Amino acid sequence: EQVSELPEALQRYFEACGYIGSPMIHNACITFREVPFSLAPDKDPMPISYQQYNTLQRPDRIAFINGDMYCTPFQGMDYYVSGEGDFTGVLAKHIEVAHSSGTGEDVNRAFLVTYLADSILMPSIFLADYVTCTEVDSATVRVAISYYGVQAEGLLRFNEDGEITAFTCEDRLYDDGQGVSFPARWTVQIADYRLDQSLGVRRPH
Repeated sequence: EQVSELPEALQRYFEACGYIGSPMIHNACITFREVPFSLAPDKDPMPISYQQYNTLQRPDRIAFINGDMYCTPFQGMDYYVSGEGDFTGVLAKHIEVAHSSGTGEDVNRAFLVTYLADSILMPSIFLADYVTCTEVDSATVRVAISYYGVQAEGLLRFNEDGEITAFTCEDRLYDDGQGVSFPARWTVQIADYRLDQSLGVRRPH
């Protein structure tokens, strides 16, 4: 009954991945290990560990980053809480080397759409009353989110197996390196679905 009003492609996704009949996910802790991460297109990637916490009651998201840059510990915090988003990265706990830039509304929209992209790993987000899902065609669904007076949206693409293969939006920000940010296309590609024995569902790895 919960998914019956969603677009057919999303209904197939819930069924194909085994979410029908499984417990609703209200809070999630998601961990990424040894992920190639770059602060800018011209910067060499560095391996980082990334642990984030998402809530369903309201679209809040906090992520903590640990890595090494120039053989020096790098740490960061990436968050969207109570309608405000920010990212800060520091070396050796004291030297700030990265910080989100842009106007408040654009920055907050960029962080909100990142939360929306996390719905791929926490699909109960699709059922939240602050998210609207609209069919574009049999393999494409537009998802929009509105909360704290901020709105954002993106497109989901599906394959013939009912799996989500991509999330694309125009609401993320690109920093030109000169302190100027502007909205740019951003795509998350998803593949390698496997059965998660602990959850009993298929999800990307």
